[in-house]
Amino acid sequence: MAIEFEKEILHLRISDPTRDFEETILPFERRVDPLTRQTSIVYVARSRVPIGEPDIPGLIERSLAVGCPFCPQAMDKFAMRFPTDLIPEGRIDLGESHVFAQVLPLAPYGAVIVLSSEHFIGLSDFTEGMLADGFSACQVYLQRVLEYDPGAKYHSILWNYMPPSGASQIHPHLQSLADYVPDNSLRELLEASQQYYQSNGTIFWSDLIAKEIELGERYIASTGDVHWLCSFTPKMARGMDVIAIFQGRQSLLDLSQQDLQHFSQGLQKVLRYMGDQHLYSFNLCLYSGIRAEDCFWTHARIVPRVFGALVDNSDVSTLQLLLRRSFSFTPPEHICEQLREYFQAL
Repeated sequence: MAIEFEKEILHLRISDPTRDFEETILPFERRVDPLTRQTSIVYVARSRVPIGEPDIPGLIERSLAVGCPFCPQAMDKFAMRFPTDLIPEGRIDLGESHVFAQVLPLAPYGAVIVLSSEHFIGLSDFTEGMLADGFSACQVYLQRVLEYDPGAKYHSILWNYMPPSGASQIHPHLQSLADYVPDNSLRELLEASQQYYQSNGTIFWSDLIAKEIELGERYIASTGDVHWLCSFTPKMARGMDVIAIFQGRQSLLDLSQQDLQHFSQGLQKVLRYMGDQHLYSFNLCLYSGIRAEDCFWTHARIVPRVFGALVDNSDVSTLQLLLRRSFSFTPPEHICEQLREYFQAL
């Protein structure tokens, strides 16, 4: 097993005005992702940066005043339909979920999946069935696309929840993309996974699960064949960067209904935890490999998003966006301890 969790202890020296300008040493860690070799800064903040308190009723009111194309009374009139040669019925309906054509030309094939008739659903109110229906509907769409155009084999599912995540609609919805080439992050993951397999003769994702279980520092729990853990190198400042790995599943299209139920079961726990932590927005991405290429396992990544309390600033700056220097002021090991309690009721 070749996985190593590398970290380097570094220090920043300052003269602290709160201590009569006494020299103070601030320790921090530079961690290296065991697959991609990207680095992340992790440190324990001296004080917590306050999170902005959202005016949820005001957001809902303003979004309804502008008009929501995903609400039942507007859906038939405003939601985009698919070409009939791709989806003869124009849209896909599954439980409460409805799949429509994506209006933004982000990929040759794109869909929006409306999760519910309710305009707003709080983090603690998403049900396992609602989530499972939404991801199943994505899967149905991607399978239809692959049958129609086998070249569009690179798939992903995205979820931007509430404005800090970049969502333009309050109404909960997923997005699903199919393309002829992988997105930048997916390409990096696929290439690094292939390189690891060639170097070690084993699958990185299997080794990662085994190593994290052995260490017991960031492994949260499993729901069926879905393994939940906190990333060694978190992407966002709050330190919460949760990975859900589907054991042995190369592609999103390989996931069984039971897999999606187990994923939704765990995701419901994660969302409830975020709600209890007064977090109200997140980004989620499901990264899919390709069938018969067994060095990569499908997995999801979930990170919360926040606005600052004082000036409504974003939690993404030049550091993350252009330098790709990730940092976190909460160690992921602390987040893992808290999240385990939510999974113990399983």
